[in-house]
Amino acid sequence: NGVMLAPVYGGGTANTEFEVLTGLSTHFLPQGIIPYVQFVHKPLEALPTILKRQGYEATAIHTYDNWFYRRNLVYKDLGFDKFISKEFFINPEYNGPYIRDTELSKRVLQVLQQTEKPDFIYAVSMQAHGPYSSEENPESPIKIDGDLNPKTRTILENYTNIISDVDESLRLLIEGLEELEEPSIVVFFGDHLPMLGNDFDVYKEANFFQSEDSYPDYLNKYSLPFIVWDNFSNTKQDLRLSSSFLGSYILEHSKKEG
Repeated sequence: NGVMLAPVYGGGTANTEFEVLTGLSTHFLPQGIIPYVQFVHKPLEALPTILKRQGYEATAIHTYDNWFYRRNLVYKDLGFDKFISKEFFINPEYNGPYIRDTELSKRVLQVLQQTEKPDFIYAVSMQAHGPYSSEENPESPIKIDGDLNPKTRTILENYTNIISDVDESLRLLIEGLEELEEPSIVVFFGDHLPMLGNDFDVYKEANFFQSEDSYPDYLNKYSLPFIVWDNFSNTKQDLRLSSSFLGSYILEHSKKEG
């Protein structure tokens, strides 16, 4: 497990995604550029193409519309064999405005069982994405206290309950892989911190960061937790890396070339 430094805050998922899949950094591009939109218009070396050369089948799964960030076109250029988007989930369970992440975990396990080849599956969830309600939900199982104003506390409370449910989807995935009994690696990471409030309200009141003026605040604003689980080793590591290095770490950990 460890901390990953992402290139975006509050949005811009595709840029973190681009860095992880290609190993290329977006920090050298003009501000506001999204490579999926402006630059990826032909085949590009990425984790799917690297692993397909070694006998893998590459599948992308996303519980949102396939056109968003041009993923329906970009994923072909990155080498994915197929893309299962929101349109291919039949009567899925929702949590708020988005498909529940347990549906995503079930689909990942389903794809693994359908293919004979080893699989590289890149799954992008939506359940934990904002906006987060500022209206109190009396049925929320997790309650937040602390020195926060009522609106800020409610936003944080609603977000925390969503994250708790997302954690259930990770448990479902891990338990399903343990039953399959084939060598597997799960890399579970965030793409950006959530925008909690209109002006970093929750972060400021919780004294997590105030702005980007100091280096510690910058790190807090762009640092994300991630975990790597496998069913074939006992090695434990505490990692800190940028998102553009995560793909290389995955290849090294899985003993694959590239």
